[in-house]
Amino acid sequence: MAGGFADSKPLQILAPQMARSEFEPVKWHVRTLLKDIDTAVQLSREEGSATPMAGLAAQLIRLQASQGHREDDPSTLVKMYREQDQ
Repeated sequence: MAGGFADSKPLQILAPQMARSEFEPVKWHVRTLLKDIDTAVQLSREEGSATPMAGLAAQLIRLQASQGHREDDPSTLVKMYREQDQ
């Protein structure tokens, strides 16, 4: 995805961390990402726009936060999927 339309600075930072299971140092927090996604979802609703992927992302991040990861780096999201495979 690097270099393509899905590329982003967060992807460039988080994807390698997730692949290596390196979750420290915390570069930003799950709680901050959740706040930002919730703001984006709310704004899209107010504007009458459909943003289903943002809503899904908010649900996943909310689940991650509820599992004790609010203060962790968002790269810890990968842990939810790895734990399901074991």
